Amino acid sequence: MSSPPSAGAEEHPPHYILVSQSPLPSGPTASRPLYKSFTHPLIEYHYADDLPHALLPQNPQEHVLVLDYDPTNATPPIAQSLSTDLAVLGVKATEAPASGSATDDNPNPKKNSQIYVIETTQIPLDTSVEHDVDSGQALISEFKQRNTILRAALEYPAPF
Repeated sequence: MSSPPSAGAEEHPPHYILVSQSPLPSGPTASRPLYKSFTHPLIEYHYADDLPHALLPQNPQEHVLVLDYDPTNATPPIAQSLSTDLAVLGVKATEAPASGSATDDNPNPKKNSQIYVIETTQIPLDTSVEHDVDSGQALISEFKQRNTILRAALEYPAPF
C-alpha cells in the first residue's frame, strides 16, 4: 500500500514501539507503583488481509501484543494482549525523542516519528486447580485482584 506524496509520516506504520511493564497496586486504594520496566519488543507487521492465526503465541512463555493502528482513523491506536498472563492497560503516543522532523536531515522522512508505549501488567496466575466453593475468602481475593487490573486499565491516562 503506497501513500500519496503529500501524506504525513503518521500515515506510515509505527516504527518506535516500547512495552512498559508495571506492577499492580497492592490494594484497591493504593496508588499505582512508580516502578516500570521498558523493553523493546520484536515487531512483526500484520495487515488486515493477513491470516489472524499467525498472531497466536507459539509457546506458553511467548507474549503477543497487538497494536491496532489505522492511519485513516483519527482515534489513537488500541493495544490488546493475546497472552493469558499479560494485560494491556493502555497506549501512549508522543513524538519520539531525537527522531527529528521531516524537514531535518532525516534519512527516512516518511518514517512515523511517533513513539508508542504499550503499558502492560502481569495477571496473577490462578494457582488453584479447582475453586473451592466453600472458600469465600479466595473468591473475594480473586475478585479484588481482577478488579484492580480493570481499575488500572480504566484509570490509565489518555494519550497526549
